[in-house]
Amino acid sequence: MITKTFNLFLLIFILSITFLSCNNKTPQGLYVYYFSPENLGEYKVYKFINKNKIDQITYWEMYHEYKDGDTLLHTNIFNDKLEPIEVFIEKWEGNKTKVIQYDFIEKGKQGEILRFLGNISKNDVFSADEADYPVQWETLHKGIGRAEKMTKTRIFKDKEIKINVNNKDYTCLKFRDNFVGEYINSGQKIRFYQDSYYAKGLGLLRYERYWLGGVVMDWQLEEILDKASFDRLKDQ
Repeated sequence: MITKTFNLFLLIFILSITFLSCNNKTPQGLYVYYFSPENLGEYKVYKFINKNKIDQITYWEMYHEYKDGDTLLHTNIFNDKLEPIEVFIEKWEGNKTKVIQYDFIEKGKQGEILRFLGNISKNDVFSADEADYPVQWETLHKGIGRAEKMTKTRIFKDKEIKINVNNKDYTCLKFRDNFVGEYINSGQKIRFYQDSYYAKGLGLLRYERYWLGGVVMDWQLEEILDKASFDRLKDQ
């Protein structure tokens, strides 16, 4: 149950996305590696495949919104059946992005849609300045008979890292993301970490998640879809 929950519903935690406020100058430094309005450009869907188990697929639907003087990035996560499983919204504030909403979605026993709203207690997701790291955020989800807390700490590791994805070489920014998940009712905890790689003008390109017991999930960007392509895929 624990592994299933975190595999399906906490993929979005690896995602640290930056967007520019309408009232601010474009941040420099690490900003160019992220999903800024300049990099994202328009609505896109990133398709990720776990190269160690290629039937595992996730789709990240992303678009930005200008609202009340702020720039928001919306990220909706879908599983391989194209069912929504997570909603994540970030806002750019000064030199950092902060999570303002994180919910996860699942089906109940009767097929009903259950949505668990996150209570955010710490909200720093990303900073364009290397000196600001580590950054941390924390959220608590409550539902019928359950309460789950997740804390993520992101550490800046390096830039100019060379990696290969789908037979193409990239120079990337690298983060180490440490996660601690806790089931409040039982006190049971789960810990894992991942290495996340970001390329200029693309954003997140690859993340390698390391679970206890030696299980490694190597998620790599397979393709980028536009809205029309993703809509056709959902209609099949």
